[in-house]
Amino acid sequence: MLRFPLVALALLVAADVSAQIQLEARAMQREPIIMVGPATPLPTITGTTGDRVVSLVTPRYGIPYRIEIGEKRDDACYMLIYNYFPVDIPTSDDDRYLRFSECGLGGVTRRSRRTVETSGTERGIPHFGAIYAIQLGDNNRRPNRLKMKGLRIYETTLDADGEGGVVRRKDLMHEASRTNTRRWHPAAVCPDNQIIVGLDLHINDTVYSIVGIRPHCATVTVEERFVPLSR
Repeated sequence: MLRFPLVALALLVAADVSAQIQLEARAMQREPIIMVGPATPLPTITGTTGDRVVSLVTPRYGIPYRIEIGEKRDDACYMLIYNYFPVDIPTSDDDRYLRFSECGLGGVTRRSRRTVETSGTERGIPHFGAIYAIQLGDNNRRPNRLKMKGLRIYETTLDADGEGGVVRRKDLMHEASRTNTRRWHPAAVCPDNQIIVGLDLHINDTVYSIVGIRPHCATVTVEERFVPLSR
């Protein structure tokens, strides 16, 4: 006697669940998530080899988007890398800011600081800018007076098409240089579909200056998750 009412009740429940799922789906929005693979140093550098190497390598999932350089008494003794973390993982200031500073007492001269950064960094992704190549400029002096005097970064756009694409923008080059930048070395370029996630700095100990840079590169993919629509 109860067979048909039970079937009808089951159908009503199934319809209600289906309607609820559709309502929840409409209340969600797509959010791209950038995933970064392990870092690998390039075999080449931009600039010249130094007396020693200092590594500024980004923690897993971190993406450099801004680099600040500075001097003291004409020596290129300072670099600060700003990292963006697109994945919700605990980070500290040591992760977000990677610093090389060997400027001695008093630190880097404030007015000497120069900055290069990618575009589209205010809200991260979508259309987030990352770095795929870097180029060092120097004063073109003899080896014991050689010093970095300029820096160029080349930008790639992540998730530019809204479908997870990684697009290199050859027209997006950002430069910070000084008037005594007399020579630009060939750029160090990551392989396709990779971005810079860290730098090895070659240091000239005679003049306490950066003279070469070797990038660490990592594969990047853009995945997606769905989150509730903001009210």
